[in-house]
Amino acid sequence: MTTLWEEFAANAARHPDKVAIVSHRVANGEKVVVTYGELTQLAERFAAALVELGVERGEVVSFQLPNWWEVAALHLACVRIGAVANPIITILRAREVGFILGRARSRVCVVPGEFRGFDHAAMFDELRPELPALEHVFVCGAGFESYFCDTPWEDKHRAAELDARRP
Repeated sequence: MTTLWEEFAANAARHPDKVAIVSHRVANGEKVVVTYGELTQLAERFAAALVELGVERGEVVSFQLPNWWEVAALHLACVRIGAVANPIITILRAREVGFILGRARSRVCVVPGEFRGFDHAAMFDELRPELPALEHVFVCGAGFESYFCDTPWEDKHRAAELDARRP
């Protein structure tokens, strides 16, 4: 059986320079464009970053993000290592998000700092004491990039190690 990761990686290898994502979020006055080759590298790095955090096969990784490129990379990273991706829509607030995270027993969650006038980071600061399983909250624009994007985790956790986590 072929996994979603394997299908994605094979197609990305055939078309590494084709555009995979055009982000609606603006960086430096321009839209962010991610190719299939770049998305593959980001997903590999994110998968290795999750392994570094101790995420095991079958564990839930949650994210309450808008429709940004990070969602695709995180989802593919989860699929890569056999973790469960748990996207949470951005309109939900503390009561619903707390319930979802508590039931899923998520150890890792990624959120925007602020989106559409709502401070997601502050909401998670308030929720954390009620969620003992939640060990790591990463905020896009405030720590997420330095951990997930800027650190070459794939040098420490090579492809063979990630392959061994195949679902």
